[in-house]
Amino acid sequence: MPKTVALQSGMSEIASMLRDKGYHVVDIYEAKRPGSKVDAYLYTSYHPDAFNSSLGALEYADVTVGYTSMSYDHHISPVMMNITGMSPQQAVSTLEHRLGYKDRH
Repeated sequence: MPKTVALQSGMSEIASMLRDKGYHVVDIYEAKRPGSKVDAYLYTSYHPDAFNSSLGALEYADVTVGYTSMSYDHHISPVMMNITGMSPQQAVSTLEHRLGYKDRH
């Protein structure tokens, strides 16, 4: 199954590069829908909506008592990457390194 990457608007070159490599690319707002599973968020500068607690995968876990407010489908936190100042190639390369996901081509 391809990795899903949510992008802030205005990143069409990165979106195209990721799609060419087999990633599923969605808008950062689409990723906030209930039941959405995202492996990474790419954004530039501070983007408060990326950290909104309505994102199921980013909710807190109280490890002192073993309780989590997340569903088990979202037990792994997505990669959060601020790509300010990176070229599209640098952003994609860094993302692949962070995800441990190798190019399929």
